[in-house]
Amino acid sequence: MTTTQERDVTRLRITDSQDFLSLIPYLLGYRPDERLVFVLLDGTKIVLTGALPLDTLDSPDQARHGMMSAVERFPGAMVLLTGWSSNPDLAEEALALAEIWVGPEHVLDSISVQPDRWHSRWGEGQWGRTGDLAHTSTVAQAVVAGMVTVPSREDAVAIVAGPGPDREASLEGRLLDAEDALHSLSWPEWEQRASALHASLTCEEAPSEDAGPDALAELAVLVDDELTRELLWLAMGRRTAKRAELLWGRVVAHTPAEWAVGPLLMLGFASWLSGNGAVLVACIERLLALGERGHQVVMLDTLNREAIPPQSWEQARAREVFGVP
Repeated sequence: MTTTQERDVTRLRITDSQDFLSLIPYLLGYRPDERLVFVLLDGTKIVLTGALPLDTLDSPDQARHGMMSAVERFPGAMVLLTGWSSNPDLAEEALALAEIWVGPEHVLDSISVQPDRWHSRWGEGQWGRTGDLAHTSTVAQAVVAGMVTVPSREDAVAIVAGPGPDREASLEGRLLDAEDALHSLSWPEWEQRASALHASLTCEEAPSEDAGPDALAELAVLVDDELTRELLWLAMGRRTAKRAELLWGRVVAHTPAEWAVGPLLMLGFASWLSGNGAVLVACIERLLALGERGHQVVMLDTLNREAIPPQSWEQARAREVFGVP
C-alpha cells in the first residue's frame, strides 16, 4: 500500500488481512475498541480512515449518515470494514449494516476483531490471533514512518480540551498582559521573538516542561497570527516534533477558547509530525467545533484523511525553505 503527498511517497508492504488490521491503530492513532472502522482505498492509496462508536448503532440512521457522508466523498474507492468489540454479536451486527450501506461491490473485506481473535466475514478461513497484531512487520514499518498510538481516543480528546471554566478568567488576564507587551513589536521583531521563543522551548537542551505560564501565554498570542504559525511550522523538524507536541499541548491546556485556534493548529501540526494521529484528529474536531474553517485546518484534515506520513515532511520542507527538488 502507498500513501502519498505530491511526490513524497512512503510504501507500507501489506501481504494479508492481519497486516492491514495491525496498521489500523496507527492510522487512527489509537486502538479502536468498541468501534466500527472503515478505511477507503483508491487503488493502493489510502484516502480516508474513519471510526464510529458501536453504540451509535442504536440510532442506525444517524450512524449511516455519519459513515456515508465520509464514504460518498470518494465514489470510486473500495472500503475495508472492521468491527472491534468484546461482543462478537455486536461487531457482526455493525459489519452487516455497514456492508449494506456501502454496497457489497465496494467492500474490499469485512473483518470482526475480538480481544482474542479476528476473522474475515468475506474470506473463508481467514482468521488469526488478535495478540499477534502488535508484532507484524507492518507495525515495524509504521513505527519507522513516525506513526504512534495513544491508549484511547478519550486520552487524545482530553489533551486538546483546554482549561476548565474555573481557570479561564485568570488565564485570560495573563493573555491580555502578553498581548499588551507584544503589541508594540514590528513584524521583524514579532517574527524574531516567535522563532526564538519556540526554538528555545523545543530544543533538546531546554525541554518544554520548563516553559512557565508567561511563556505559554506569549506563545498563544504570537500564534494568533496566521503567518507566524506558518513560520513556526516551517521551522519544525521531526527530531524535535515530540517536544513541540508536548509544548503546544501545555499551551492549549492554558488557553481559553477565545484564543485557542492558533495553539490548536500548532498542536495539530506538531502531533502529525510526531506521528500522533489521535491528537491530530482531536485538534481538527475541536477546531471545527470552534467554527474554524481556514486553509490551515483544511491542510491538517488532508494530512489526517490521506494518512500522509510524517517522514514526508523533511522533503516538503526542503523544497519550501531551500528550493531543493
